[in-house]
Amino acid sequence: MQQSGAQKVKQCEWYSKNHMGHIVCKLCQTEHRDDANFLQHMESKKHLANLDKISKAKEIYAKQQDSLRRLHDMQRHDAHAETIGSLAGGLGLGSVPSAAGNTGDPQQSSFYATTSSTQLARAPRVGKPEVNGPHFEMLLDGCCRVVIELHFPLAVSDGVNRPMHRWMNTYEQTVETRDDNKVYLVFACEPYESIAFTFPSRLVPSEFTANHNRNTEHFFCEWDPIARRYYLLFTLTDESAHSQ
Repeated sequence: MQQSGAQKVKQCEWYSKNHMGHIVCKLCQTEHRDDANFLQHMESKKHLANLDKISKAKEIYAKQQDSLRRLHDMQRHDAHAETIGSLAGGLGLGSVPSAAGNTGDPQQSSFYATTSSTQLARAPRVGKPEVNGPHFEMLLDGCCRVVIELHFPLAVSDGVNRPMHRWMNTYEQTVETRDDNKVYLVFACEPYESIAFTFPSRLVPSEFTANHNRNTEHFFCEWDPIARRYYLLFTLTDESAHSQ
């Protein structure tokens, strides 16, 4: 019985160990003292509720992908039909019907609007992404290089939806007490909860400097749709130190 429980724990895709060797649940972001405790967690209400959220998110994702595939197939068919139709018209032949089977009736082409609204449907939240960082490195020019890596295993990778980040001042947020000495770096990606990192407001990110160029040693931003990992590298300059 103990052996089957240990096998069940090892086979769980959410079972992992952190840098200190402690057992963690990647789904629920919880830490456990041993395998037996993790097995109990697998049967807890919190873990089962998060599994249910993921299941619903996967269902929505599958429906979205199916709608997108049908839409792309219809668009390709209509483009092909338009080409053939122009050739057929030049030869005195009949017209070619579109994928929806319509001949210009706007009521019959409502599938495109329906697909668009389906694509915008928001999936239920599935928790926070896996975070690696931030890692800090002091450079010779006095700047501080920051590297952050985020993993979004359930992100919808359709070429349109992808993780985004932006800087937010203290007056744009409503979570913490307003403080002019703080700025926030916010990351967002469907269907995950948004997360933020706090930095001193006197530090100027390389994104806002005059000589900012993308994908350099001072700034790099990349989304890997296959691994579903978002990489961000930037430098921070102490504005108060340079003004003295």
